[in-house]
Amino acid sequence: MTAFRALSRAYALALLRDRRQIMLMCTWFVMMFLAYAAAQFMVSGGSAPAVVTVTGASADRAEAAAVLGRAGVAVVPAGESATLEVHLSEGSAVLQLLTTPSVSWSGTARALEHMGIPLGQITALDAEGNIVPELLRSNLSAVLLVGILSVLLIGGSVPFVRLRSQGTLRLLRTVPLSPGVALAAFMPVRVALCVAMGLVVVGTSVVLGSPLGVPTIRLIVTALIVILCATALAALFAARSASPESLENVMPLVIMIAYGLLLTATFIPGMSPGWQWVVRALPTTWFVEAANADLIGTTPFLPVPVLWGMLLAVTAGIAALAVRRFRWVVPGRA
Repeated sequence: MTAFRALSRAYALALLRDRRQIMLMCTWFVMMFLAYAAAQFMVSGGSAPAVVTVTGASADRAEAAAVLGRAGVAVVPAGESATLEVHLSEGSAVLQLLTTPSVSWSGTARALEHMGIPLGQITALDAEGNIVPELLRSNLSAVLLVGILSVLLIGGSVPFVRLRSQGTLRLLRTVPLSPGVALAAFMPVRVALCVAMGLVVVGTSVVLGSPLGVPTIRLIVTALIVILCATALAALFAARSASPESLENVMPLVIMIAYGLLLTATFIPGMSPGWQWVVRALPTTWFVEAANADLIGTTPFLPVPVLWGMLLAVTAGIAALAVRRFRWVVPGRA
């Protein structure tokens, strides 16, 4: 443990002195977060408050009208002039915008969440009948995933391989140090940066209406598990690679492919069953499914604890493989 603490402290101080490297590691997360925030601002409707009429079963209408009224949303009886129609059905709601330009519908959606309808079961339609997505909150899981991968794969694996190519690891081999400690000591400061990103995502989700309590705790656990899994993956790439330049070119491609596969699952709901199972077999999908269950109330294809167990099993396997395949020097330079 003494060697681990000394090495992790030295690695942390070296990174904290390099502010440019920290900024580069956070670039993907910041850019995606801002892009989705700007897109959400553009599609969430105008600044004018909505005048709402509610349709559906009479008991649901009365409850929804009361909840909307307490939230400060103007509610009028059916048949009167309104700018937003809320149609309630069992466990879901459709928000039909009636005017162009549209009015703000986010306050109505949040009020319906307090009524027990999860965001994943609320659909907003513009005046032409097109779906208006809730872009930021629905994509916070993907933003966090890309941020974690960029920090640990680009900002973790590549610098570690550079130490090997420069001969630093060869010197460390003279110390009583196991491969597992050598890999693990490099990661704590980077894991801390990923935890900070996770806190930003959790805080944003709460501000945007995600319920506090058990869902928030579950979301935090999901984020910590995926950080562990990504750390093990970064260690696997770092354990044996010889060229930091090659790895630096490959890692962004790996991240883009992972994100692209998530986009197919998001925007192609009618994908073939075979391709659907390919996407569902990926650990990245397990994380997004588990996170979205608490971010927007969707139903994952497996229970969240099962997805946690699958992620932890993959983490243990990858970590063991990284330690087993570890090498201290580049072949031919020993």
